[in-house]
Amino acid sequence: MTRAIPGREGGAACTTGQAEPAAPVTLVRSREVRAGHEGAFEDALHRLAAEARSQLGHIGGQPLKGAS
Repeated sequence: MTRAIPGREGGAACTTGQAEPAAPVTLVRSREVRAGHEGAFEDALHRLAAEARSQLGHIGGQPLKGAS
């Protein structure tokens, strides 16, 4: 679907496209946290997750801890 650009008349060259919703994307990140920095990493991860949740279209996330 397209909509006309205000103030311009004409054909397809004078329209802006309404993009279809993007397909879901899976992002997998792996991090090795230095000993003694686990708390700071967890705090940063929580802040990052909160920001991601505030973004339009965000579906979800699940941090996983590796073997200790």
